[in-house]
Order: sequence, then C-alpha cells, then structure tokens
Amino acid sequence: MTEWINNALGQDGIPILVKNLHVGDFIEVIYANSDERIIGGYVTTLTSNSPAADKGTNKVYFLGISTEHPNNNEDEKMLWVNKIRMFRVIHK
Repeated sequence: MTEWINNALGQDGIPILVKNLHVGDFIEVIYANSDERIIGGYVTTLTSNSPAADKGTNKVYFLGISTEHPNNNEDEKMLWVNKIRMFRVIHK
C-alpha cells in the first residue's frame, strides 16, 4: 500500500488513519502546520486523550513516529492526528 490516503473522519468521528495503522508500521504523513511537510518513520504510539467510553466525538488522537527501529523511540515525534492531511503505509 503506497498510495496516499486522505485522513478524513469516518462515520463514527474517528480519523481513518487511526483505523488503518498499527505500532511498527513504516509510514509517511503529510503534516500541515506553518508549511505542509512529509514526515516518515515507524509508528511507535497511537493513542487518544479520552476514556474508552467516549465513542469518538470528543477524542483527540496522537501519533508517535520514529525514524529509528520501532522498539527504539528516542527520536519519537508526537503529532496531532487531526493535523495529518494524508498518509501512506510503506511497510506493515
């Protein structure tokens, strides 16, 4: 899977990225802040800040990626999932 996927919200309010990625996947994301840029690495963290009872409407998701091996998160970057415009999985 190397095509770019829009990181839209699904019908349940959960970003598509959250449903497609797993820890250890190697990905690239287009991250929008002051300038859109591509960030790539291994997924080290995929989490939210809200309780499990919240079904998606109020969740804020975070993605951690590292350019090192997935078991080494020393250089981990934490990204807001809602600021990721597109993503692609290079290797699962």
